[in-house]
Amino acid sequence: QPGLLWADDWALGAIVESMRASSVDHPGHELDIVSVHAGTEYAADPDATQTKLYHRLIDGGADVVLGHHPHVLQPMEWYQGPRHSGLIVYSLGNFVFGGMDGIPAARQTVLLSLGVLDGKVRAIRVYGGRLTDGTVDSLGDGSIERYVYAISRTWRDRHGTAGR
Repeated sequence: QPGLLWADDWALGAIVESMRASSVDHPGHELDIVSVHAGTEYAADPDATQTKLYHRLIDGGADVVLGHHPHVLQPMEWYQGPRHSGLIVYSLGNFVFGGMDGIPAARQTVLLSLGVLDGKVRAIRVYGGRLTDGTVDSLGDGSIERYVYAISRTWRDRHGTAGR
């Protein structure tokens, strides 16, 4: 169900229960994707609270966690939890949110294409774009895609998370 939930234990329990109920009510559904509005604005790295929350969502059964709020790109990681694994995109960047022309990093965004087979994410394609005058244009030069992969590798190397 759409709505606003604070990142507390009750909310996490509600999200996990919703995913479990969806699996029971809709057998054969492909993926559980959770979109989260969290993180510190303009921070290049996810903070500890954000990281813990996203890991807990994967542990609870989410296959993909898509973060947004920092207005800048943050790393992606393949998180292998004790019971479940999944893709985490800490921040997708900025998408059609005006007033960011003075903040170059807040003009970058990505769109994702996920290849799914047998209910699992098997491939990820990143498409980079730039926000200009209230619209997003594809750059097509690969610069943002290379940046996202580089910050994700750095994150993995610093935090020891399993890459894919």
